[in-house]
Amino acid sequence: MLPNRIYCVAGIAFVALLACAKPDSTTSKPVVQGRSETPGPAALSPNAGSGEVTSAITRPPPEQLVLTEDSATSPLATVSAAIDTTIRLGAWLKSHPADRIGVVPPVEQIDDKFCRASHLKLKLGDRTIVRSALFDIPEVPAGEPFPSDTARLAEDLCELRTVWLSTEVPDSASASALADTLTQLIDRKLGNHSSGVNFGAAGSANWLDGRSWKGSRTTVVVATLPSMAAERASRSEEGPAPDSSAVNKTRRVVMAAYAPNSGYEDIDLLETRFVERHKEPRILYQNADSAMTWAGLPKIATDLQQVLTHVRSIAGKGDTLTYPRVDEALLRAVKGTHDIAPTLSPPRRAAALLAADIVMFAAHPYFASNAASPLRDSLETLGMTFTELAIDQLVQNDRPWLWEAYRLDPSGRAGHAAFVELLGNGWTTKGACKEPGEEYVRIIEHGEADLRSGDTDPMVHFYLGSAYKTIFDAANVSPNDEYVDRRAFTAQAESARLKAIDHYRIALGSLTDRTLRKDVWNRVMRLLLGRSGEQPEYICFYD
Repeated sequence: MLPNRIYCVAGIAFVALLACAKPDSTTSKPVVQGRSETPGPAALSPNAGSGEVTSAITRPPPEQLVLTEDSATSPLATVSAAIDTTIRLGAWLKSHPADRIGVVPPVEQIDDKFCRASHLKLKLGDRTIVRSALFDIPEVPAGEPFPSDTARLAEDLCELRTVWLSTEVPDSASASALADTLTQLIDRKLGNHSSGVNFGAAGSANWLDGRSWKGSRTTVVVATLPSMAAERASRSEEGPAPDSSAVNKTRRVVMAAYAPNSGYEDIDLLETRFVERHKEPRILYQNADSAMTWAGLPKIATDLQQVLTHVRSIAGKGDTLTYPRVDEALLRAVKGTHDIAPTLSPPRRAAALLAADIVMFAAHPYFASNAASPLRDSLETLGMTFTELAIDQLVQNDRPWLWEAYRLDPSGRAGHAAFVELLGNGWTTKGACKEPGEEYVRIIEHGEADLRSGDTDPMVHFYLGSAYKTIFDAANVSPNDEYVDRRAFTAQAESARLKAIDHYRIALGSLTDRTLRKDVWNRVMRLLLGRSGEQPEYICFYD
């Protein structure tokens, strides 16, 4: 692998659905926080516009989530038309005071927009069902504003998108029988089902007994999957327990209703939305355009622009074809830069090297190590070096011209652009994690020093935010994570979270790229909500 870096009113959907059944008055209790695997959200100080952030919530004790039971007799009778996505968590809790709040979804979302879950136990005949109303972070609002008050951020921000119901049974035969029974009941309410599910949850392609009902505003699914206990046993580093065979046979029968734009959106729609949301920001190649202008070499710039136009046209399409004319233009530009660079002043030389480097790496970051490549051979004769990625049978361009551009013009515009490129790469250009030390440490060291010198570049703040977020994410990986020991990051997690928020907020104040602005807003919202669940961005591993 390459190095990683339901309000109870008419019109609510599905067994929501079950939520409309009123809890027994004897079991209704004030809302309390359930088990949390991340720190709670921070509150912005009254002068939030200044960038100051203060911690407001401490980590709750890691105790087991205790769910209140509801004794409603016929929850399926409430199957209806659509989930009311205008309901926010705070309003939900007022109508469901017996619910308990969780910060971990019942199954991982592919498009992780998850904010909070509101849980309650319900009765369906003699079975106990756990109903989870799942609230997502909303779409990025116009202008990417931050809330002025974050003390109740989850309650005020997060919107109902999914209702999830599950019950555990001893074996797959029992699970299939129950799924069949539920399907018959839902067919009577919603019409005949379709086979299979298109549910945007991790591992859903392996679910069994999948059936779905597609509506204009809500999709309903029924399926079976391994029980929570079986999943925990499969992930255990200690191997199966002596009595694990019975546990591994247990299954969950799940029923879920989800609205459009849910984190569990249909997979085909998720793919379209993911591509749109994660388009490469124009800013990635902006430095190349600028450097061409600074270098003042129009013939070379023409060739580089031809290559860059091609790179932009195939971005995100998985195109692995070769384009001889494009490679010819690239080689002409690199050779021309190599030949003329010694005659230029240091600022122009730095700009010429930077422009050629960015375009060269965008077009050919890797070459196959087990196949002949005349282009790679030619680049090596012009001073390029490569690091072997043995597992992938590739070699990666070490980008020596990027380092040279930074060395030549450290206080000039080309040198600063090279600095920002290096910072975003974890202050390394070697592949296979061959640079000693951790990437996030190097970003913090060089980025903070740069800010102390008076720099105000928003991209420096962006990368610093990402480095501090890495510490927070590392403190919240699974206890069984094979790459990261979260205990090493726990003590720094909260201060790193607050620093990440601060740097991202400052960056957003002057970033102009729309794609990047949306990304920053989502990162800040997740951090304010104490949400992680992501692989730490700037901890390198290679296997």
